[in-house]
Amino acid sequence: MTTKIFLSHASSETEQATKVADLLREAGLEPVIDADEIRTGDSFISFMDEAITDCDYCLLLWSRAASEGRWVKQEWQSAYYRSVTKNQSFLVIGRLEALDPPPMLRPRSWIELFPMLEPGVEKLVAMWRDDEAAADASNRPVRPPQCPLSEDRTGQTVYISSKVFGKTFPIEVDFEAPTAVVTDRIVGYLDAPRQQDHKGILGCRFEYSLSGSRKSLDPARSLRAQNIAEKSLLWLQIKITPFAAGESVGQEPTGAIFRGDLEEATRDANAALLAWSQLLGLGY
Repeated sequence: MTTKIFLSHASSETEQATKVADLLREAGLEPVIDADEIRTGDSFISFMDEAITDCDYCLLLWSRAASEGRWVKQEWQSAYYRSVTKNQSFLVIGRLEALDPPPMLRPRSWIELFPMLEPGVEKLVAMWRDDEAAADASNRPVRPPQCPLSEDRTGQTVYISSKVFGKTFPIEVDFEAPTAVVTDRIVGYLDAPRQQDHKGILGCRFEYSLSGSRKSLDPARSLRAQNIAEKSLLWLQIKITPFAAGESVGQEPTGAIFRGDLEEATRDANAALLAWSQLLGLGY
């Protein structure tokens, strides 16, 4: 199925929007633009509602004219609502000039489309194709987590998923750092649970690691040293290790007194992981 891109733009900038649409069409995407629609009354409202509902992305062409346009505001507010309520990377901003979007839109993905359109559109197309490839590889849609990611802006992009996630998300990491450091930073970004108490007699520790498509990664070696390529899909593996109060961490609790509690503690730990993934917006 061809990816559909809804172009939201000021009516005075239809010529630039049409050029962007042509570039997207040349890249094999399906732009949806209202240049051929009647921008008045119920016809336009119906067109906008259908585009926001049916398209895969909304590309907001941002400019001073767009910031002052009543219809553009309705479009981006509807697109923003879909992005937030469905936790989707739906709304993308393409700046046509050096003008910041409203504060509520600044965390959204954005790209520069000036002084030339082509480089920015090429970057957008590449981003969307990378997301599609990661979604196909993980069998999960690509969505951002509902938390700020303090990414390494000097790093390279990988996609992260997990058995407890129903989504996959991109993040920039340091390919030269030991994989254990990368893992710990990702876990920290996501505020992942580290340990859970159970009735004061048992605990469960959550241990995290990364794996590629076929094998676990060596925590002491860097991603680059293990031939991990940029835009690769990595899996966040989570091991639950129970321990008893007064015993060393990682030691299997022994004795019949712990048997029922151990099963219950492990069950509670798994429930905590699922609740965490839901809180992040990454759950099923």
